[in-house]
Amino acid sequence: MEHVIKLLGTGELGSTYAEEDARKDVRFVRGGTKGVDKRIVEGVIEVLKEAGVVPVDLGSDEAVERVAGIVIGS
Repeated sequence: MEHVIKLLGTGELGSTYAEEDARKDVRFVRGGTKGVDKRIVEGVIEVLKEAGVVPVDLGSDEAVERVAGIVIGS
């Protein structure tokens, strides 16, 4: 998990989420995201793109593949 938190800020996973924010706001789902509607994930990705967390030029399918399993907490 530590490795992934650090990667979130590098852009390698398709996001640039600050490490400090990741530590307090990101929850990792073990075992995948079975049952999650792809349209919901795509909607979340669009919000993350607008927020500058996910690059806007990242394709939808690639973004879903990279971001699935990472849940932003409240």
